[in-house]
Amino acid sequence: MNWSAANTGLTQSRVLSLAVNGMGLFAGTDNGLFRSSNQGNTWSQVSNGLTNLYVTSLGVAPDGNTVLAGTARGLFRSTNQGQLWTKVNAGLPDSVVLESAFPRGGRKIWTAAGPLLGRIEVLSCCIASARAPPLFQ
Repeated sequence: MNWSAANTGLTQSRVLSLAVNGMGLFAGTDNGLFRSSNQGNTWSQVSNGLTNLYVTSLGVAPDGNTVLAGTARGLFRSTNQGQLWTKVNAGLPDSVVLESAFPRGGRKIWTAAGPLLGRIEVLSCCIASARAPPLFQ
């Protein structure tokens, strides 16, 4: 295999997280969130609504439409390919979100969050209906 740079348009080369959905790639950096719709050939910043640009984790819901971005100051959701982000922190500490997981067919969303130099907690959010959790609606 031969590896080559695929960072045209990334204004920050320190990538902290990556996620893939059916419409493209997402890269979380310490300067915002970027999306590529052409297999990483070019990237565009999609950070509208993020109040913290230090994106530590990304997660894509099983439906492929909802994307979650964990930042140094909480969790954000987008339902439109990253064009607009909304903070979804109800019940979460206002701290670093390190990871989010969406078990396929599961009934919960799992998130690891906490202070940088303190205890990291694993939290879960129940699904409101059989179809989608509150974060997906």
